Amino acid sequence: MFDLYRLDDADLRRLFTQIRQIRPEFILYTCSTGFSSKSVLLDENDFVLLVRNVTELHAKIHGVTVDQYRDWIDAKGCLSCSALTKSGESCQGSVTGGFYLDAKDWVTRQGKSFCPAHGGHTKKGAAQ
Repeated sequence: MFDLYRLDDADLRRLFTQIRQIRPEFILYTCSTGFSSKSVLLDENDFVLLVRNVTELHAKIHGVTVDQYRDWIDAKGCLSCSALTKSGESCQGSVTGGFYLDAKDWVTRQGKSFCPAHGGHTKKGAAQ
């Protein structure tokens, strides 16, 4: 049985070259805005990363760190209020316009977005 994970990086690159001779485009589908998918054409370095650490590859594609990517996935692309309640807990209220964000936008808006109760915009107000 062929064990892809036992190949070293050079062998993986050679395998990728062989695959490309059969099928010129090697495409990965990854989560996108609204958790639809988008297709990404992989190069040989991406192929190695796909085998070694698929989460790192997805983070790279989205332009964020692995931890940021995991947090974005866990949050389902939705922002929570950045304010603290009187008891010192995170508010976790919904942020207007903070749903189904792409990973970069979600990361950029972390810690800067608030629900209407904490000074964020309402649907009638301007978008944050």
